Amino acid sequence: MATKEVKKSKAQLKVENTIEKLTAKKKEQGFLSPHEARVLVNSIEKLEDKGAKRLYKFLKEYIKDVNNKEHVDTMLGGAKFVKSFAEFCEYLPKNKVLFSKWDAFGVLTKMNKGAAQLAKAKKQEEKQAKKLAA
Repeated sequence: MATKEVKKSKAQLKVENTIEKLTAKKKEQGFLSPHEARVLVNSIEKLEDKGAKRLYKFLKEYIKDVNNKEHVDTMLGGAKFVKSFAEFCEYLPKNKVLFSKWDAFGVLTKMNKGAAQLAKAKKQEEKQAKKLAA
């Protein structure tokens, strides 16, 4: 089975290019200016902050927070949050490398199999109604 090639966003390419340039400059000169060092650290952190592991950690902490219980229960719809990082990765969008908190909440809704079944049933009902109307 062929895997989809991940297309990087312009922002991601720009950050990776900045890291590459500043790392090369540091190797060549042996040092960076304080501003360049700050830009390099910020760029690295930007990429790491949007990784799947950080997303998993964010969701685990978000779910534990009592103030978020109602929202989490609505998104999960009675389903349980995954127990391992590997299971979590199965729910992530396959064509992305960097993820936002929006993606994190999307993962929670994907775990809600009941909502998916209801949506599928609704689509089937609409198709059936169109057939009967035609």
